[in-house]
Amino acid sequence: MHLSKVLIIEHASRQGTGEALCSAINAQKEFPVIARRTSPEDAPSALNLFSPEVVLVDMDSIRRSDGLTLGQNIRDQNNQLKIVFMSDRANPSFAKEALLSSISGWSYWLNKPSSSVRNVLVALDDAISGDLPMDAAVLDEFLTEDNFKGILSPRQHQALNLMTQGLSNAAIATECNITTKAAERVIATASDLLGIPAGGDKFNRRVLTVLEYLKVLALK
Repeated sequence: MHLSKVLIIEHASRQGTGEALCSAINAQKEFPVIARRTSPEDAPSALNLFSPEVVLVDMDSIRRSDGLTLGQNIRDQNNQLKIVFMSDRANPSFAKEALLSSISGWSYWLNKPSSSVRNVLVALDDAISGDLPMDAAVLDEFLTEDNFKGILSPRQHQALNLMTQGLSNAAIATECNITTKAAERVIATASDLLGIPAGGDKFNRRVLTVLEYLKVLALK
């Protein structure tokens, strides 16, 4: 395990999941991981003093806009840190902001933290390697064919939905039971329909397509 320190940010007035998880991590003996809990206000100094590899933001105890602003401020302070948004709600109302931030490449989404400390630590360790996927259940709640009726075909919708989960073109092809070349054509056509310009040295068309696809979340 690469993880050795995790900083949990939880609002001081709503201590609960973060506080319990911090205690559980420090009590477990399987992995040499140390957890510290802090408030949003004290987060900057805690980052300097503790030097964690991962910051876990308890979004249930922080207003969503504040949580996302906090995440951005953390990355401004240290752009190497991995940020995990934590919630024990199946479909939290702030999912759209967390997803958009995650697709932008500076945060990760951990939906419904497990009661197993081991599972949480393994997930946080995965985040260090960039291997923590977004929960498909969160996406399915918001991204339906009705959102793109008259624009995308069911196949295009399926491919882009899978792309938002971090799947490669080859993996999307497997899920859709088509060839990789066919998956590439489906995604390229969907990008055209969404008005995404051709990629180049400055922009990544795949990322722009996903961001445009997820904009529907901001309208809900």
